[in-house]
Amino acid sequence: MPLGATTYYFPHLADLVAAGLAQAHTFGEALIAEWAAHLEEATELSRALTRLVTDYLADRPRALMESELYLAAAREPALRDLARRWIGGLQDLVAARTDSDTAYAVIALVDGVITQHLATGVQIDAPRLEAAFTRLCRR
Repeated sequence: MPLGATTYYFPHLADLVAAGLAQAHTFGEALIAEWAAHLEEATELSRALTRLVTDYLADRPRALMESELYLAAAREPALRDLARRWIGGLQDLVAARTDSDTAYAVIALVDGVITQHLATGVQIDAPRLEAAFTRLCRR
């Protein structure tokens, strides 16, 4: 978008940031709803989680953009609520099938796998990831 168009629609930087946050919130809520529907249908949690992570990473530009926004919360307090909602939403989904401690560990693994994949470009070893989820999800 040309700079002139940006300043026409967003006369102040705060307006642009607010619009970006609103869009990010919409994307985050849609993704959590998508993951919820998939996990609801799933009979094997570890297999479903593996598929969700690998499918998410298949759209590298989207995953990279969302991860950059997520990590920007470290510097921008205005983004922290979005990051908390993302983490909390995913933890709630997993906790509904396991417990809160397991959900915490599972989402930490999801974050780590996504970050490592985006940083290194190394493909996800799906069987190994599924085995890790299985170990974490044992009660």
